[in-house]
Amino acid sequence: MSSTEHSGSSTATEQEKQHLPARTDSSAVTFPEGGTAGWLTVLGSALILFSTFGVSLSFGVLEDHYTRIFLNHNSASEVSWIGSMQLFLDFGLGLPAGKLFDDGHFRLLMITGTVIFLFSFFMLSICQANHYYQVFLSQGVGMGIGMGLLFVPAVSLPSHYFKAKRSLVMGMAFAGSALGGVVFPIILNHLINGPVGFHWGIRTVAFITTILLIIGNLLTKPRLPTRKQRAPEDNAVLKLILKDFPYWLSVLGAFLVLWGLFFPYFYLQLYAVLHGIDKNVAFYTITVLNAATVVGRLVPNLLADMYGPLNVAIPMTTVSGCLVFAMLNLNNVTSLFVFSAFYGCQSVGFIRPVSIQSSSSRIGIAMFILSIPLLTGAPLQGALLHPPEYTWWRGVLFSGVVQLTGVVLMILSRAMVAHRKGTWRSPHLFNSMLHIPFRRTKNTSELKNGLQSILAGGALDNDPSEDIKEEILRRTRVFYFNRVTGHAITMEEAREFEHTQKEAGVDVSSHSSTSNSDSATAVLSFAKLQALIEAGKEDQIPNNKLIPDILNEDVPSASAAPVRKKPWEISTEDAQAP
Repeated sequence: MSSTEHSGSSTATEQEKQHLPARTDSSAVTFPEGGTAGWLTVLGSALILFSTFGVSLSFGVLEDHYTRIFLNHNSASEVSWIGSMQLFLDFGLGLPAGKLFDDGHFRLLMITGTVIFLFSFFMLSICQANHYYQVFLSQGVGMGIGMGLLFVPAVSLPSHYFKAKRSLVMGMAFAGSALGGVVFPIILNHLINGPVGFHWGIRTVAFITTILLIIGNLLTKPRLPTRKQRAPEDNAVLKLILKDFPYWLSVLGAFLVLWGLFFPYFYLQLYAVLHGIDKNVAFYTITVLNAATVVGRLVPNLLADMYGPLNVAIPMTTVSGCLVFAMLNLNNVTSLFVFSAFYGCQSVGFIRPVSIQSSSSRIGIAMFILSIPLLTGAPLQGALLHPPEYTWWRGVLFSGVVQLTGVVLMILSRAMVAHRKGTWRSPHLFNSMLHIPFRRTKNTSELKNGLQSILAGGALDNDPSEDIKEEILRRTRVFYFNRVTGHAITMEEAREFEHTQKEAGVDVSSHSSTSNSDSATAVLSFAKLQALIEAGKEDQIPNNKLIPDILNEDVPSASAAPVRKKPWEISTEDAQAP
């Protein structure tokens, strides 16, 4: 209970202070890397994504059914707006949903999103044929809002329990949506195109998702501190994000990739049916496509933990951009299913770094911007098809070109980040970071107000441990270093630098109390020196100097020292003296 909860009391009693939550930092909290609660949360997140995003990945089945039967008065482009609106709201609500999640309203998001999603799903089951607005409002708007409220908690919670295995467990959670994209197309195809019909087919799937979402709500729970419990400087990152050009370049690249990525997901089954493939066989194209994404979500995420998410996403997205052009030559069942398998495996390699490899603020901003191509991509491609003629090369060309252009921007962004991180990891840069807030800040009032805000925010309430106090000082140094220099060093990078310095025998803590960084240099043993050289970490060797391979070829400078006289010249001058 907060001391300011009752307006009539100006100060909190000692008993109330004992119950005040200590201000902590999410990065200072250790990660259990599993445990019962951790693995149950991963399972719950997978069930939520299975029931929501998995249903949206089945829209290719409904696109085909709506275009040919249920909404045959509307064009393929108009029908695709329904699925696009779903994806738009799923990503577009990431910004407000992320803020509510950070503020500790996890359960409110889960319950509200579940209720809205299920209510809209059942409303879809009572829509009438060729009443486009009914389907659009229930499936596009209603189910999209419910998915948007559930998506951020589902993809964020596994990272509360895992750090070293974070990419792998996130791949496992996203595999739930892939499995949903396998199961639901089969169910929908057999029900809505069989004796049951559209209404009871949709109703049956809605009942299945009801059970799974309830289980998912019961299994998931947050673990890390909320925004209110973190240090105040955590929440002042917008200015740094706005100046981060590589970040915006990567977002623009992701924008272009997503603009063309979902073309096969929406139109592949329709393509197969219109090209003479047996309907009973063509119905499984979306199933095969989504089944391949299970492998595409697990293996790349495992590799991302070792090589970095962008290093995995860039080549996979390049392959998917090239594969789109193969759609123009899918003339038989074998080629159709081979394409589905390969494209499904490669295309999802891009989703992981877009979704979760960043801070919550960056994720929310990126998801809001990336909702625009998800909204406009499929309708634009449907218009390019120009039904009823269906000029497929137009949609294929657009999808492939924008994906490959996005890859180029992602490569440029990665190169800029790699260059910048090479500067960040210079020991001199980090050594200056350790005391720059207290020596170089020109606006001392800003520093004073910043430190006062930390104290006023309750960061030192309840006599926190020395580790928490040191973490507060570390965060303050990093924050004001970024403010003064314009860099964007993260806490993870600062902590990694301190760890490597300690391994090298350097007492990093001494930097906090001295302005001379060289005073903390320690003498390395031969074993440590050999280990650093073999690991290629010569930059971590104290006082290491780079000796050039060739001599200096510049012309020697003229000496400024006076010309020394010879002994007999000196004796002659003494003899001539009066």
